[in-house]
Amino acid sequence: MWRSLSLFIVLLTLSACSKEKAPLEGTREVVLLNENVLTPSGTLKDLKVEVPAARLNRHWPQAGGEPDHSTPPLKLCKNLKIIWEASIGSGSHATGRLLTEPVIYNGKIFAFNTNAEVRALDAVTGETLWETSVVPENSSGTSL
Repeated sequence: MWRSLSLFIVLLTLSACSKEKAPLEGTREVVLLNENVLTPSGTLKDLKVEVPAARLNRHWPQAGGEPDHSTPPLKLCKNLKIIWEASIGSGSHATGRLLTEPVIYNGKIFAFNTNAEVRALDAVTGETLWETSVVPENSSGTSL
């Protein structure tokens, strides 16, 4: 039986590879704007673009940075480098996805993990300041 089944699968696979697809009839029409050729507008030629001054961002109060999700130009040092690494606990896995982003406020980084734990880290050293589970009492899982 296994031999017959294997032979059937091989033949089915080979028959699928040998078929050529016929091109669709008709005329192709552009339906997406990015397929058109873009040309600059002459009315924008003398437009002056002003970018706000870069600023040091000490707080990142929510995902996306600011409440309106606009992040102003950020002041960065010339030689960026990793100064510390720390674990926030369990990340994404087969039965749980990590969908939250850390937030930074008042020198602390707050992060949520897939075990429904919140950790506060010192933003300068990466040291864990505290952690707590937010799973309700008498709950059988971490789904919130």
